[in-house]
Amino acid sequence: MVTITDHAVLRWLQYQYGIDIEHHREEIASIPGLAEAAKAGARKFSSGGFTIPIVDGGIVPTILPAPSPGASVIRDRQYNRGVSPKITDVSGNKGRRAVGTRKSGGRRVRRPLPELDLEEE
Repeated sequence: MVTITDHAVLRWLQYQYGIDIEHHREEIASIPGLAEAAKAGARKFSSGGFTIPIVDGGIVPTILPAPSPGASVIRDRQYNRGVSPKITDVSGNKGRRAVGTRKSGGRRVRRPLPELDLEEE
């Protein structure tokens, strides 16, 4: 099986069908308030039913549909930290790490869970 990334699809549309990517890039950059939000240090911006993460002081890595009411709190926390969740990944892990793990030297290491003191005083 072959996995086709979004970037490959984008380039296919550009080269095969002559879609002007720069025109669309400028259209996104001209969304009212986006440049000002990035300049002010915002990590996400919402407009027209879309959520636009902003990383590294002004890079827009993706555009996502605005979260529906009751959307994942974890996803919102990722946006607030400036983390851009990946939609697809050639490794098949959907860009997410397993719960309770961290990267360490290219391998995953299990972190011990904190001990909870459940005794009441």
